[in-house]
Amino acid sequence: MRLTLHVGLPKTATTTVQHVLEGSKPLLAAKGIVYPGSTATHLGLVRQVQSGRIEDAERTLDAMAEEARDAGAEHVLLSCEQMSLMPERAVVRLKELFEARLPGLREIRVLVYVREPIGFATSLCQQRLKAGTTRLAAFEANPWPLRLLPLIMKQVRTFGRDAVELRSLHPGHLVGGTVADDVFSAIGLEGLRPKEPVPVLNRSLSHQGALVADALAALLPRDQRSLVQRRVFKRQLEAIPGERFVLPDAVQRAIITASRRDLVGLRSLFGLEITPMPVPQVDVRGFDGAMAEAMARDILERVATPPGDTVGERGGR
Repeated sequence: MRLTLHVGLPKTATTTVQHVLEGSKPLLAAKGIVYPGSTATHLGLVRQVQSGRIEDAERTLDAMAEEARDAGAEHVLLSCEQMSLMPERAVVRLKELFEARLPGLREIRVLVYVREPIGFATSLCQQRLKAGTTRLAAFEANPWPLRLLPLIMKQVRTFGRDAVELRSLHPGHLVGGTVADDVFSAIGLEGLRPKEPVPVLNRSLSHQGALVADALAALLPRDQRSLVQRRVFKRQLEAIPGERFVLPDAVQRAIITASRRDLVGLRSLFGLEITPMPVPQVDVRGFDGAMAEAMARDILERVATPPGDTVGERGGR
């Protein structure tokens, strides 16, 4: 049995890839590849291992092995970007469980995607703004919070350098032009196409939307938001029209400096050349902080928190 682990990295269209893989289970099975359970199952497995619930993880893996056996598949494919973020000791324990619970396992491959650093940081900033977990000023003061090389080296030390395949998310490097096409190519199915069009699952913020998200985070941080508010805020922020969100020039320069060591390491270890791509500034002088706060208050008033319905008051879900 072969096992391929698609581990992200974060902000490399992982959600889109997972949507395509889960929706393509029959197509994959016809090619001898099983995507066991669902994407939620894969995340559940990682969380079980990370929290020390080893018996639960063993049962999850046994169910995956049974699904592969019933399908007559010799290739198992899992996708979960949390695998790139979990502590190294948990990655090692996960590998040990794979080896113990997947019968006849003879090969593990790790598929990792990386992204140009300014695009990566910009997307990460938007994600955190939409979630209400950061303010613009705080992110801009530390715009390289997830270093690429240490995340990848955990996989190298655990599975071996030859087991880790690094691929660039840059459109010019993707086989077939999309990340879904490229993943199919990476698992030996170049030319396979999903039956349904691939939806846009995480829309980018406009610059105006980012300013409103920043104001909303000041008014109502994430831990005070209900689950309904989290979903509705995300949709409403993504729908705000305007110019493309761009980090300030000084922040982009800081990202280039902070990412240099990572990019040198990736080039040395994998031969992958990634060049930072600065983005020109946009003109939003007609939209100021007062306007952003007014829009944020309007959103907040329309999606009020029912009494006793914050995440913290419902047990930290």
